[in-house]
Amino acid sequence: MSTEPPRLALWILTIATDRSIRSELIGDLHEEFTLRSQQSVSRANDWYWGQTLSSLPKLVGSRLQSDAVRKYGIGIAVSFAAFLLVRIWDVLLAQNAAGLVASTDAVVARVFYLVVMMVGIAFAGALVARTTFCVGDSFYVNARRSLAPASLAVFSPYLFYFFLSDNPAGYYPFVWMALAVPSLIGGAHYTVSQMSKRMVQ
Repeated sequence: MSTEPPRLALWILTIATDRSIRSELIGDLHEEFTLRSQQSVSRANDWYWGQTLSSLPKLVGSRLQSDAVRKYGIGIAVSFAAFLLVRIWDVLLAQNAAGLVASTDAVVARVFYLVVMMVGIAFAGALVARTTFCVGDSFYVNARRSLAPASLAVFSPYLFYFFLSDNPAGYYPFVWMALAVPSLIGGAHYTVSQMSKRMVQ
């Protein structure tokens, strides 16, 4: 006689339940399932599924309100905001600024574009740091937790163009990335230092 609850129901419960109460809840249900399965395995399975489905809305609701999920949600929202900031900055400022000097020299226009874009990327780093960084944690921990995912969002269209485009641009993509990464980190680092100064005062 099997005393194991339905695997799919157990998996659903494991995913839906917050870590703080997961082992206790699953243990209690398993114990009750074992007692019920001694009389009838099919009825015990039905009971387990009933408990799983009836408790699912409440479990998912409490899971969505947990701090961990809230932090992930904020991180995704800020990454998207940083992506939009850089894209709008590129279209409205950097390309127009490069267009103003394009008649003089193509190299000057490209350098001018790079400078304006790096300022915009530094602002994106500042936005991520201002909204998601915890001053109590080290810069490395904050960068790994929120700046790294945001940088993937910010750089994704450029990486796609640079490495998957049929129109290679020589060394320019590598120069762009070599400047963009320090600009993003620099904007975040400057913002964190300003936040730390305000806390000390």
